[in-house]
Amino acid sequence: MHHTNDICGKRLSLLMAIVAILLTFGPIAWAEPLTLNGGGASFPAPLYTKWFKDFQRSHPEIQINYKPFGSAAGISNFTSKRLDFAGSDVPMTDDQIAEVADGVVQVPMTAGAIVFIYNLEGIKDVQLSREAYTGIFLGTVKNWRDPLILETNKGLNLPDKEITVVVRVDGSGTTQVLTQHIGAVNPAFAKTVGSSKKPVWPDVLQREGRLEKVPGNGGVAQMIKVLPGSIGYTEYSYAYFTDISMATLQNKAGSYVYPTTHAFLEAVASTEVPSGVSSLRSIPIDPTRKGAYPILSLSWLLFNQTYKDPAIHNALKKVIDYCLDEGQKHSFKTGYIPIVEPLLSEARKNVMAIGLKK
Repeated sequence: MHHTNDICGKRLSLLMAIVAILLTFGPIAWAEPLTLNGGGASFPAPLYTKWFKDFQRSHPEIQINYKPFGSAAGISNFTSKRLDFAGSDVPMTDDQIAEVADGVVQVPMTAGAIVFIYNLEGIKDVQLSREAYTGIFLGTVKNWRDPLILETNKGLNLPDKEITVVVRVDGSGTTQVLTQHIGAVNPAFAKTVGSSKKPVWPDVLQREGRLEKVPGNGGVAQMIKVLPGSIGYTEYSYAYFTDISMATLQNKAGSYVYPTTHAFLEAVASTEVPSGVSSLRSIPIDPTRKGAYPILSLSWLLFNQTYKDPAIHNALKKVIDYCLDEGQKHSFKTGYIPIVEPLLSEARKNVMAIGLKK
């Protein structure tokens, strides 16, 4: 009985001590992490996810949210101040920048390849000439046994199956880079479809029921997996880390190049960096080197030139510094290409231009 009373007495004493502390100091405040909200391009999302998770491990006081809803939505939400930063595979134009009251700083963060993925059971090594792959997206190459495809795939037992083309439904920087490239290769495509984040695809594809539209790079990869006879485009890492077949493409020099790190670096090596990264719009849309993979893109993070809140400003600077330094070491492992000199120095100069409102 005495033992029970002792326990009750100790509990009461502890309770009284807590009450005394609360009366003296007020309620104990637990520090909430600062949240940075970003969104946009799905092209670099797997890399950004890794970067932000790794950063948060050593900076638990900063929480970073990034939603991959496409470059167009990223720019629109950033312009209307619903985001602290945005991702885009195409830099903002001067007209778009003029709409942002706090100014814009654009920082290239990574480069990645756009690959053609397809679903043909048992066939892993399709080679597509420039005429073949541009013809598929123009709607003129309609069947996997089209002479233009058979010509470069002798010995492959290609099926007599119509080609379904899977494209993005959302406004997408990946789509803009792809359509720019196809237009550079095929004048008929440039004239009828042009270059756009959300193009009007050839009517023949829709009319013949050979067009599927889905959101995001991940959505394209998922649709290809379940749709036999389909072909579509996505960022390399979405294909590399899953069991999806990637096509070997003919480049400007006439070589047939499979998507590999070496072929991507050859394409990046074709890039000339002008003085001032703001004038650099992208990697060449049709690289000329013999071993270069033909379709690559830079991907950018967009920031305000000035921020009102010092906490947000300082946190963003810490995050970008990490991504351009330690983060670049992880690019290859996640299927991307690191930013290298002289582009890296230009990117860092731009980061220094992000300031605080006085």
